[in-house]
Amino acid sequence: MGCTLPRDTHVMDEVGARPLRCVSVHLFSRRAVPLSKNEGVYVRDVQTGKVRAVMGPQAYLLKASEELWEKELSSQVDFLLK
Repeated sequence: MGCTLPRDTHVMDEVGARPLRCVSVHLFSRRAVPLSKNEGVYVRDVQTGKVRAVMGPQAYLLKASEELWEKELSSQVDFLLK
């Protein structure tokens, strides 16, 4: 989506006339992840790339810079867990 402001649009503030800038804002809805005693999730910080485990029992709410991260399991481990 592009900026729809005319090219030479300015805004007055206490310093003087300044050009307006277009800013994109992305909003995400987040819910707490309920974890029981023997459950956990991997969480990755998107700014640093670090991954950590969050263990229950607790309800964990991701921070703005975090996302759930899925750990790849080998076929042997996947078979044993089923």
